[in-house]
Amino acid sequence: MSATVALPDRFDLSSAPEVANALLKHPAEASVVIDVSQTSHFGALGLQVVMAAAIRSNAAGGRLELRDVSDRVLAQMTAMGTSPEQIVETTK
Repeated sequence: MSATVALPDRFDLSSAPEVANALLKHPAEASVVIDVSQTSHFGALGLQVVMAAAIRSNAAGGRLELRDVSDRVLAQMTAMGTSPEQIVETTK
């Protein structure tokens, strides 16, 4: 069974600490789904939060998944040089 953490509409400086805390509430070895369906802005600080969660999860044998990434958010990720697949595979 996996836990789900939903991202806000704007995942940026104002919301990153809350999402980081929500991700840290789950054990590193857990399976966590990050629901991106309601997100229209995925900022660089949000990317750092998710990549840090992926590093933590991958080091402990957990699993992180980004689900329902819109074309708009995918374009923002691409502009930052990454993709959902690359983010969840981050190891360091």
